[in-house]
Amino acid sequence: MIIRVFRATPRPGCEGDYERMIREESTDLMRSQKGLVALYAGARLEPGNELVMVSLWEDEESVAGFFGPQWHSPMVLAGEEELVAQTEVANYQSW
Repeated sequence: MIIRVFRATPRPGCEGDYERMIREESTDLMRSQKGLVALYAGARLEPGNELVMVSLWEDEESVAGFFGPQWHSPMVLAGEEELVAQTEVANYQSW
């Protein structure tokens, strides 16, 4: 299995809009994908405005099937660039 950790820092003043995009668009879109085993999204508890999405996928083919050939890079939805200051993604092989 593949564990994918996506982290994003919204632009100041865009926190609510970005969280809404994650809740209303990103999570529903991802949950409909073949090969997705689990998905967790949340906001940082400590000071800061970072959001995270942790997803568990059956295999690399499942991840690439949704994110495309550049699956090692963060996926950007339409309108997302205006809301985020920084994104990053890391992919891990489950033991």
